Amino acid sequence: MATGVRLVRDRFAFGPANVLAPYPNTNPTDYVFGKDCSPTMASDGVLRCIPNPGSSSIYYADAACAQPVVASHPPLGTWTAQWVDGAVSVHQVTGYYVPTELYWRAGPGCVSGPVPKGEYATLAEILPTKFLAVTIGD
Repeated sequence: MATGVRLVRDRFAFGPANVLAPYPNTNPTDYVFGKDCSPTMASDGVLRCIPNPGSSSIYYADAACAQPVVASHPPLGTWTAQWVDGAVSVHQVTGYYVPTELYWRAGPGCVSGPVPKGEYATLAEILPTKFLAVTIGD
């Protein structure tokens, strides 16, 4: 994977010459976000180093499935990921509300259903272009 000022893998010294080498089996760190990341297909179809935000069941506040919400109360600014058709989109918690109706994706459409009680977090997508595009190679 390409390495630059923004994307760095931790290194360690080994051997008599103290040669620096990447730690084996570790993900690089994106220093813009201060998070470890891994090469992942982003929602824009580009392989990007996406921080590992954790995954949640994402519902929607609208019948078009355009306004994502998550059924929990994570701190403001927390990230969550949603996988759709083999690509990931990353969202940030922006606020909270108590819904009267929820929707979720069902194939190409969006369907409504019962609302589990509780407060839900509203989300805003972090544009995939904010994450560094990567190539895998020697």
